[in-house]
Amino acid sequence: MGRPAIIVGICTALLGHSLLGQTLAFPPRPADAPGGREVLTSLTDVPLAVREDSLFAQIIRGNVPSFMRETIAVSAVDPSSPDGPPATFFAAADYLCAGSDSDWVYVPMTPDCAQRIAARVHASLPTRRMVDLIYQQAAVRLRPQPIPPGPAMITVPVFLQHTDSVQTQMAEARIRRKPGLLIAGHKKDVIISNSIRSGLRPGVPAPVVIYGWHRQDGTPIQPMYNGHQHTWADYSHGIRFVSDTVEIGGRRLLLREALADSVLCRFFSDEGPIPHPFYPIDTTSAR
Repeated sequence: MGRPAIIVGICTALLGHSLLGQTLAFPPRPADAPGGREVLTSLTDVPLAVREDSLFAQIIRGNVPSFMRETIAVSAVDPSSPDGPPATFFAAADYLCAGSDSDWVYVPMTPDCAQRIAARVHASLPTRRMVDLIYQQAAVRLRPQPIPPGPAMITVPVFLQHTDSVQTQMAEARIRRKPGLLIAGHKKDVIISNSIRSGLRPGVPAPVVIYGWHRQDGTPIQPMYNGHQHTWADYSHGIRFVSDTVEIGGRRLLLREALADSVLCRFFSDEGPIPHPFYPIDTTSAR
C-alpha cells in the first residue's frame, strides 16, 4: 500500500472546550471581489513589492474565504507543570488564502506583509511550539508535497501549482471544509522567534524564520531556520495566523504579554521568553 494522503483525527474533539474560538477581524468579502486564482495570476510578472502591496490590499478588504475568518481552540500545558492550569490559543483553520470559498489560493508572502496584515486583524504569527501543537491537534493532517527546488519556487506559477496539489489531495480524500476543521501539514510556517533578532547568520541581517512541514510521523521536514532574508517567500511558506489573545487558567490576556513573561511563556514557547514577538516591518522593501 502507498502512503496515506492524509491522517484524519478526532483529537480536537476531545480537548474539553469548544472547537471554535475567536473570529479574525477581516471585513466582509466584497461582492465584486475577484477569485483567488485571478488575484494571484494577475501578479505573475510584477516586482515583489507590487505583488505584496496588491495582496495586502486584497486581504485587508476582506477578499478571503469564510474558513479564514474562524479560529479553532488549541490546548497547551506548561511542560514543567503538566498538571497545572491549562492554556488555550486560537489558530486559523488553514494557511492564509485569498479568494472565495469556491475559488481560493494560498498566498505565500514575506513576513513584512504578513505582519502588516496581522496587525489589521488582531492576530500574530505562531511560535515553533504553537506550530507543533497545531499539527498534533489538527483534525486533518495533510502529507507534505515538496516541489523540486529551483529559481521558479518563488514565482506565482509554482505558488498556484502547490495550491493545486493541496486541493487535489483534499478532493481525493473527500475532505470538506466545515466549522472547526483544523488542517495542517502542507506548508512550512513563517514563525515568530528570538531568531528574528539573535543568532543571525552572516549576510542575513533581517531574516524570515521558518519551521515545520511535518511528516506524518510528526517530525518536521524544516527545522527552525533563519537563513533566508526577510524578502524571501517561496511556495512552501504558509502564513498561519493565531489570535493575539490567549487564555491561561480562565484568564484572558494578550499573547505578547504571555510570551514576555518568564513563566507564562512556557505554554506557547520552547525558546523561553520572546520579548519581541513580531517582525520589524521594512517600509523600504515590499512594504
